[in-house]
Amino acid sequence: MKTKEYREQLAETFLTILSEKQLDWKKDWSSTAMQRPVNIKSGKCYKGINWFYLTLVAFTQGYQDYRWGTWNQIQEKGWYLKDAKGKGVKVEYWYPFDREQKKVISWETFRSYGEEFGDRFLLRANYYTVFNAEHIVGIEPLPQQESWEIHPDRLIGTLSRNMEVKILHDGGNHAFYSPREDRIHLPKPETFFTDYGYASTALHELTHATGAAHRLHRNLGGKFGSKDYAFEELIAEISSCFMSANLQIKQDEFHIQNHKAYVQGWIQSIKEEPELLVKAVQQAEQAAEYMEYKAELIPEPEFLKTMASSMEVSDAQILSPEPVSALSLQEVAYELDNQLYLYIQTSENGYDYTFYDQDLRELNGGRWDNPDLSIREAGNKVLEFHEFQTEIVRELCGSDFIEKAIAVNQIRDGIQEIRKDTEFFKEAGGIPETVQKAKMSNLRPEQKTRTLLNR
Repeated sequence: MKTKEYREQLAETFLTILSEKQLDWKKDWSSTAMQRPVNIKSGKCYKGINWFYLTLVAFTQGYQDYRWGTWNQIQEKGWYLKDAKGKGVKVEYWYPFDREQKKVISWETFRSYGEEFGDRFLLRANYYTVFNAEHIVGIEPLPQQESWEIHPDRLIGTLSRNMEVKILHDGGNHAFYSPREDRIHLPKPETFFTDYGYASTALHELTHATGAAHRLHRNLGGKFGSKDYAFEELIAEISSCFMSANLQIKQDEFHIQNHKAYVQGWIQSIKEEPELLVKAVQQAEQAAEYMEYKAELIPEPEFLKTMASSMEVSDAQILSPEPVSALSLQEVAYELDNQLYLYIQTSENGYDYTFYDQDLRELNGGRWDNPDLSIREAGNKVLEFHEFQTEIVRELCGSDFIEKAIAVNQIRDGIQEIRKDTEFFKEAGGIPETVQKAKMSNLRPEQKTRTLLNR
């Protein structure tokens, strides 16, 4: 997958939701995003556009589970997928690419050179397919979420104090942040219907205040109605969604009425430039992390880590996939001459791999922890390590292969269930005619299995 294609897919998902739900899209987000999406293997939270995209997918699909994992991670645990065909979601990770060695290197290796991105080193995106835990059979139940009460008035006071931003209640019917004064002007608290209404408005303006030159230094110079002004409003909207994981603050009618005019402008701008949404997500995450740090909800090391992992790069610093398509594979499968298959995909610390028999049953697998190798070099190392006296017959598309493996194994699992039911009825004295007809109609997937295997 190309970076441009991925960004367009992300933008299309967001625009569909925004067009259908307008500002109410955040209500769905808040109900889903009380826990950030995490990886089933590492336990780490997804960040940036992966956080944003997985949560969008979660509430469009109705997922209540926030855990996600790759095919190989699921197989390693002894679990399997059910009803997962077409449900995989791409996540994006960036790695340094060494043009002299013509391969991806680890971040540790890149930092050891002490160089910037430019002539020798470029950035390359890797994409992995992950599945939601609601499609994973065998995974332990979702753990009980911890809950805690956050008082809006204390929260706003803590933020105002630690950010050193004064809040004045002299705004009349308007709420705004003044970059020139570095102050927030709000209507009087008693004019809001609820404490949460007041808090959501104050948080929105505090988000704008994070963009001041002595804080996160965003462009706050756009005039009302301009593209720059609308872009800053989009950052604040998305930032409030990120913050909903820790701050259960709801928007009220005052906020909706004051911001619904921006929706069509956002839709048009993102249609014209999908990358605009990615930039807004990146800056919104920074703003959210900054505010949670200043609200004393996350420790300083976690905040600094997010700031360090976010970077702005020019197109000239990003590796174009076309000239090095053979070197840019993120997943590949090999048909071997001993009637086995090897599937291998890039992972955070190297490569995950799995061997399959001729019927696409999983045999074994593992990890090859060396991200400095190309995927083909890693494949050869895996074959050498397992001492297979075999030759590669042909290279297969990794994503197509794994889709077939998932489909075939789901069909096989279904047939096994049918056979178990059949044995049960036999022992019980016979299969009822209505059940027998249903079972016979369900045996057709065996033919489908052979069709998939022979493609």
